[in-house]
Amino acid sequence: MSENATATRPLPRIVLPKNAVAVVGHEFNMYYNNVIFCDNLDNYMVTCSISPNPDRKIFNKTNTLVLSDCFRTTPPAGSEGDYQVKLAVSDKVTAEVLASGSYTLHVIPDRIAEPKRIIFLGDSLTEEGIVTAEVARMSEGKLIPIGTRTRTITLDGVDYAVLHEGRASWSAYDYTSEKNCKDNRFSGEANKFYNPETNAFDFAYYMKQQGYDGVDVVYINLGTNGAWVADITCEAMDTILASIHAYDKNIKIIVSLIPLGSTQDGFALSTGLDPAGTFRYNAIALNQRYMKAYDGTMENVSVAELYFCLDEINDFPSKTIPLSARNPGTRAVSGDNVHPNLYGYLKLADVAYNNILYVLNH
Repeated sequence: MSENATATRPLPRIVLPKNAVAVVGHEFNMYYNNVIFCDNLDNYMVTCSISPNPDRKIFNKTNTLVLSDCFRTTPPAGSEGDYQVKLAVSDKVTAEVLASGSYTLHVIPDRIAEPKRIIFLGDSLTEEGIVTAEVARMSEGKLIPIGTRTRTITLDGVDYAVLHEGRASWSAYDYTSEKNCKDNRFSGEANKFYNPETNAFDFAYYMKQQGYDGVDVVYINLGTNGAWVADITCEAMDTILASIHAYDKNIKIIVSLIPLGSTQDGFALSTGLDPAGTFRYNAIALNQRYMKAYDGTMENVSVAELYFCLDEINDFPSKTIPLSARNPGTRAVSGDNVHPNLYGYLKLADVAYNNILYVLNH
């Protein structure tokens, strides 16, 4: 590479929300590749720290690791409080800091005072049911999912029949547009939030039709299918949030910052021709829009750092494919770049659980 080309290479950038949540006794992960955006992360030096941490009495190698690919901590008992997690990207040769960022990590106890009702609203990541089931399991039944759709999930040999509002391939726009409210263009699934009298998304209508007298938290994971059209997606999300709070302004709403697919092999095998890089760029942009709109700007609305937690290789399914039609050999690749494997879904549940506990106690 020429000296001029090196000089004009874009600097790395770091995209972080204002806050993240960890629960005592539960592992928290932030993978650098999900929050640092550059040409090749291996070309840089990444440093991460947590403070205050006097003499490492709270966070130390028994519970916290700054690994080559992620920051990982399992907060110990007695660590409840607020901490600053600081991230920096530096030149490997000169040690010059090229980008930096930080967020407040709220460490909270694993405690739920009384049963609470949750609606999980989303796309295929919600429809799969694992996140909903694991949140219910971790809460020992105190976080109670409600909804019109059902799925039975087996975790550690125990069957969990969960309720949810997840619909594969749906975006926020599919829940709110007049046309798709009636007849979804992807899957034909009924939109229970559609009010035929107003031709609109109507949360109050949904609650009345289902006979629900209230809900404590609405956890929304929508955006993956709308990352390509951020303006439309954000307008639809505004509609959803406004409708929920028109019904009850005290409902806690959590908007998930969507996971980022990164591997082209995974995209090829899950979607065919779509470029992973373009999706990643659009997903980052949408997450930034969500942060600007909902990260501490509206009462009883917050964002969840869902994009932090997935290992882009090991938390997704793998698949063996032929080397070619002429070569009988095979190679292992990522088999999906959107839907994680079981372990990935369980890590998504960790983020949901952490943030639900936080909003219920603040």
